[in-house]
Amino acid sequence: MALVLKNSTENNITVELFPNSNYKNYEMYRTSDIGEGYNYTKFAIHTNSKEVFFTSKNINQQPCDLLSNVFDSIHISINNENQHVIKFSKDAVIGCPENIFTQNSIWEYDIIDDQNETQFAKNPLEVHQFTFEVSEEILSLLYGNSRDISLIKSIIGNKEISTLTQ
Repeated sequence: MALVLKNSTENNITVELFPNSNYKNYEMYRTSDIGEGYNYTKFAIHTNSKEVFFTSKNINQQPCDLLSNVFDSIHISINNENQHVIKFSKDAVIGCPENIFTQNSIWEYDIIDDQNETQFAKNPLEVHQFTFEVSEEILSLLYGNSRDISLIKSIIGNKEISTLTQ
């Protein structure tokens, strides 16, 4: 299972992760419960790019549950004229219509067929990927202070949406 942040805005974004103490190592965090890889807690995602920020061997869990087990909060700064900041935590969200730490939040689910190549063989690999997309449409809803659930549903493909929180 992979957790992915996707930047579909016209600007670069800066992500700062605040991992739980079990996953934190100074300015770095453990990127997986499978191995011992580490990454910096603060990184940039360029426009029209995405970043896998955590992987887990357990595919029988919701992304919000995995997120809550690994991170205390996540801050996303959009590098535009508004310098918009989105802050997610287990208890609250600021700057986004929905909290990614809660059930039924805006995660896009895909199964990616890939291959794990070794020197001697190509082994098929199936990745269960959950993606949260930071998009211009979501930002425009926030700048306009719109709370229109039907408009948000049209943007994210008519998925179920829980009550909007702030």
